[in-house]
Amino acid sequence: MASLDLLRQRSIIDILIGDKEMNLNDEQVTLPYLSGPNLCDISTRFGLNETYSWNGGGKSRWVYMDDLMEYLILENRVSDLLIYLFSLQRFEGHITGGSAEEIKDKHRSIIDATIKNINNILIFSGHEMRKINGQFKLVTKDSIHIVQEEIPAIIDLPYVISLKERSKEDLLNGNFDSVITKSRTLLEEVLIFILEDSKLEITAKGNINKLHAEVKKLLNLNQNNEYDKRINSLLSGVEKIIQAIVEMRNTNSDAHGVGSKRVKVGKREAELIVNSTMTISTYLLQIYEDFKN
Repeated sequence: MASLDLLRQRSIIDILIGDKEMNLNDEQVTLPYLSGPNLCDISTRFGLNETYSWNGGGKSRWVYMDDLMEYLILENRVSDLLIYLFSLQRFEGHITGGSAEEIKDKHRSIIDATIKNINNILIFSGHEMRKINGQFKLVTKDSIHIVQEEIPAIIDLPYVISLKERSKEDLLNGNFDSVITKSRTLLEEVLIFILEDSKLEITAKGNINKLHAEVKKLLNLNQNNEYDKRINSLLSGVEKIIQAIVEMRNTNSDAHGVGSKRVKVGKREAELIVNSTMTISTYLLQIYEDFKN
């Protein structure tokens, strides 16, 4: 919790209240400007009652934000504040013109520039801000993290949800072999979910390659000469990643005693496996949702 106090530096607060310009592709941008009344409203929204003094004598704007940060650090809710401040809705009137997609792209670019500038300020602290599973966290630079967003709520099997959490725990605790087993299991659960939800008979439980083949056939994800070669390359890449995870599970994980064939899995490889699993699982579930609709 103490490390979060790093975010109370005046230079970071100036970014959050819209006072500090940031360079974005040779253009100077800021977060939306927060006035004194705005800051009081936001503070009250998050449970810290503040009243703006319209007759003068009130606090400086940066002090309002500092007081709110101090309060939310104790409540362990700093990420909630950042999610609110960085949300697209807060940029209404701040980003104008262009199509909806252009506005969204500009918003994402400003948020990326914001995080980059905050991390530039934190560079000597040994910490940096990252967006992890939808939350903004302050972590040590060499820490393991899962960058993939949460799997969509379409798959709410308690076992799978707990499996995701246990994978995170394994990463943090250094149980890298176990990560492979859990990642392979998550892939299998996602494939089985899609087939079962489609009322198809499951004939290949335990054989992830056959399950994936059935899902590809269902969702028309097989490579096709009529597709752009880049699409075929993408589909081939997904297949290769799944195959690699299956093979690593068969020879590297804690599910088998393979003796001298075992290859030590490092934290970076384990992290890559988890992130790849989450990415592919999310992709398949989103394709399936489109398929159903």
